[in-house]
Amino acid sequence: MEQMVEGQTQDKQTGIEVQLSGQDGNVFGLIGLCTQALRRSIFPYDEKDRIKTEFTSAVFAAESYDEALQLMMTYFEVT
Repeated sequence: MEQMVEGQTQDKQTGIEVQLSGQDGNVFGLIGLCTQALRRSIFPYDEKDRIKTEFTSAVFAAESYDEALQLMMTYFEVT
């Protein structure tokens, strides 16, 4: 993942694949699938913790279901 450079957008994509299609559409269940995939990833523990905190904070602050899904697609490779 790229780090934030002054005035530029940070690339938050982790490259972790998560299958959300065909799943229960409950936003909390989808968040759980994303965080489980992150937990299984090869990222170091402290990086996983940072990504999880950033991701969940952003999703819980989303103002709509669609915004929450867009954030999931920003952080994860959604299939």
